[in-house]
Amino acid sequence: MQDLSSIHTNHLSKRWLHEHNVPFMEDWPPKGPDMNPVENVWAELVRRIEIQRRHTGIENEIQLWKDILQAFNELPNDYFETLINSMPNSVQTVAKKHEGWTKY
Repeated sequence: MQDLSSIHTNHLSKRWLHEHNVPFMEDWPPKGPDMNPVENVWAELVRRIEIQRRHTGIENEIQLWKDILQAFNELPNDYFETLINSMPNSVQTVAKKHEGWTKY
């Protein structure tokens, strides 16, 4: 899922998607995490890792990847179910706002 963030809209990204026949929406609202539950997952991972890092510090890149994987594996299944179940309401809210910002 892509928004219109510059890393997704630069010519190299678009060319790669076209060359690999990856479908995507070109009129996605810019930087709109309201419709992308992955943004919520990343935010939660960052929150958890920052808390851990306050106590342990950053050792190296390998340890960071281990910490990311551990934080992801510690997310309970109901966290993902809640994100999935919230999508119909998110879609409806965004549609009512005509691409404006929402509480999501």
